[in-house]
Amino acid sequence: MLHLFPTGQGNIIGNPIMPVIKVSGNPVTCETMSEHIDLDVSKILTGEMTIEQSGENLLRLMVRTCNGRLTASEALGHRELVLAKLYRSA
Repeated sequence: MLHLFPTGQGNIIGNPIMPVIKVSGNPVTCETMSEHIDLDVSKILTGEMTIEQSGENLLRLMVRTCNGRLTASEALGHRELVLAKLYRSA
């Protein structure tokens, strides 16, 4: 089981139960927080990468992670757990 976490801000979060793969398309975040991002897809914005290529890269990364590759969160020791709200908030 994997958790795919799209982020534009490079949130520092992990999970003690499953690997968290962080994907970002924000070039500033990918540059300034590269140690927290597992997959940089920001080149889609400049036309240097297609959506299909980034999808293939993500699939390969998912397979490698399922086979034991540590995610950025795991390598950095992040093991946070956040419970989702079960009700609407204002």
